[in-house]
Amino acid sequence: MGEVYDCIVILSHAYGTGRSISAEGEWRVDRGIDLYRKGGGECLCMSGATVLGDPRPHPIAQYMKEYAMSKDVPEQAILLETQSKDTIGQAIFTKLGIAVPRNWDTLTIVSSDYHIPRVKKIFEFIYGSDFKLDFIFNETSPEIGKLQFLEEQKSLVLFERTFSGIEPGDDEQILRRLYEQHDLYRKS
Repeated sequence: MGEVYDCIVILSHAYGTGRSISAEGEWRVDRGIDLYRKGGGECLCMSGATVLGDPRPHPIAQYMKEYAMSKDVPEQAILLETQSKDTIGQAIFTKLGIAVPRNWDTLTIVSSDYHIPRVKKIFEFIYGSDFKLDFIFNETSPEIGKLQFLEEQKSLVLFERTFSGIEPGDDEQILRRLYEQHDLYRKS
């Protein structure tokens, strides 16, 4: 077995129908569960708030937790991050709400293949150099990857523009910029 991380952070994808998560979201959770069961992390963190405009009563992280528990993951092994509305928020709020209060400095982040290049840049910037981060992913179909690639590139450019001039890991400045300039958080 390789390194054991303080936590395995699973990034949400989307709601499915009813009280569920999307198939891609299930793949991400399954990947995190597999790593957890192999001893790769002390716990799982499901990350994701309620999707804007969705009428469901619970954040997507809650549905991810329910899915993991249906796969026999003990409830006490699952943490929730429910403030994030996007990947940037997932990085900020897992750092400030999960990792820092517990003095954790090693995390594995789980997402999809097309998403990982942007996830890596965002998480490494938000967390800064005091953390050891690894990234694992599920492979999606080539068609999905091609469709998402352009959107990921646009989002990365916007991220870099929004947080330009801030030192990696500077929580105070990152939060200020998030609430002043990011469309999803500016009104929060």
